[in-house]
Amino acid sequence: MRVKLFQLRGMLSGPRILYIHTYIYMLIQVIDHI
Repeated sequence: MRVKLFQLRGMLSGPRILYIHTYIYMLIQVIDHI
């Protein structure tokens, strides 16, 4: 799952997309913590 996210990050570009990706990454960190 994480590998796919990193691949998406490589294909997508733009400040808005980076912001969304960071938000999703933080959500995953919280879910992993639980």
